Amino acid sequence: MKNSSSWRTFFSFLDKSNQEWCINASGLVVVVSKETFDYNGKFSRTHSFDAGAAWENLALQGSLKGLVVHGMQGFDYDNAKKELGIPDGYSVEAMIAVGKPGPVESLSKKNQKREFPSGRKQLNEIVFEGKFGGQ
Repeated sequence: MKNSSSWRTFFSFLDKSNQEWCINASGLVVVVSKETFDYNGKFSRTHSFDAGAAWENLALQGSLKGLVVHGMQGFDYDNAKKELGIPDGYSVEAMIAVGKPGPVESLSKKNQKREFPSGRKQLNEIVFEGKFGGQ
């Protein structure tokens, strides 16, 4: 959380561009997935998928509460793993910033121009019948 002793550590993982976006966020989260099952120790092919599903639920719930919940890949994965003491067998997947929307004017001119909802691909660009790419 913003006023916790860990804030500076988490903030330091972010690249400069993401630091600008996240400077006033209420919380920063490092998403980690366990690569094996607890019950038998075997590799879980879906560990990243499962972490992604959990992140989406956090984003949806935050949105319902009027928060911005923003996933990022612009950070130092290796340093996060090292500094947070994340052991082998776990993967650092992403970072998330959580907070209330701030004024666009607080961003640099460059990032103000980027502050709009991104478009979505058409379903026919991402869903195929049969082989990959609809071949």
